[in-house]
Amino acid sequence: MRAYILLLPVAALLISCSKTSTVEPTPETVKAPNVGSTFMYSFYQVDKVGAKVPGTDNEIATTILDANLARNGRSGVWSIRLSSGTTVDTSYMCLDANKDLLVATELNDGSEMWVRYPITTGKPFQSSTISKTEVDGVPAEFRTTITVDTNGTAPLTVGSESISTKSYLSTMTIQLVVQGLIVAKVVLKESAWVSPKLCTMIQKTALEQDLPNGDKVDGYFQKLKSYSLR
Repeated sequence: MRAYILLLPVAALLISCSKTSTVEPTPETVKAPNVGSTFMYSFYQVDKVGAKVPGTDNEIATTILDANLARNGRSGVWSIRLSSGTTVDTSYMCLDANKDLLVATELNDGSEMWVRYPITTGKPFQSSTISKTEVDGVPAEFRTTITVDTNGTAPLTVGSESISTKSYLSTMTIQLVVQGLIVAKVVLKESAWVSPKLCTMIQKTALEQDLPNGDKVDGYFQKLKSYSLR
């Protein structure tokens, strides 16, 4: 955006220098993006060590579709349309009473959890859930825990603009438990950089990871490259 320079008269400057009190930094205003705002991201896959996978470059366009929705026990939710090529999806975010960012996250059983990124409070997040399933006819359960830990601040460049962000490490731990025994466990980690001012993700990345059944979860790197606010 714009950099603002505060010009002070010399007399006022001398008076302020004689005071012993300190000036607190003005906190960034946190508010939901307006309907019609758009965010364009560059995207590519990465391997297990974070190296770019050739031929995976893509773009993801997101648009704020609606606002003030009610979803999964929350109000003031805004919906986001994500499109990449022929793929179209919808995600949801909102702010809680403390102005922390909540992101609707789908779990392995199809249910949804609000994952909190503490852009205002700085307080780490942790939440767990249990869902029932079966393994070869034997009752079992998935135990899922998601944590979000703060990881400092960093300015990131979007176009020619430097944007202040807060960095987080989110961890999803999934355990398959059969008759009280953990028979499989997966730990997925994602690093994310969130702009309180824009109230959106600026950058996120995760490494490729093998799963116990022989499948894999693709790694990725995604970064905001342009945006337009309404």
